[in-house]
Amino acid sequence: MKEYLLQCEICGKDLELMNGYFACFDVEAATWQFVCSDCPDLKYDFSVARFFGSPRETIDCLAHLQEKRWFKPDKFFEFMERLRASCSYGSSVNVIG
Repeated sequence: MKEYLLQCEICGKDLELMNGYFACFDVEAATWQFVCSDCPDLKYDFSVARFFGSPRETIDCLAHLQEKRWFKPDKFFEFMERLRASCSYGSSVNVIG
């Protein structure tokens, strides 16, 4: 299985995709970022490994997000689109494996 090496969008640290977090630091703006565990205040975060750990985990995480009044699906899926582009072949991201 290929693993992707991405950069934390806060501190710039390189980390494998599955070791990162999806974090929403500004719930008013519903701004999502890909971050490492070293970044401060991961209050509204989801471990990538947990989020995609199994189909059930993905369903649980999405259902949990949907329950939050601050959750804006369009902003979250814009973030997913940006993350997908970062993981595409031919991008500046390093592919391991």
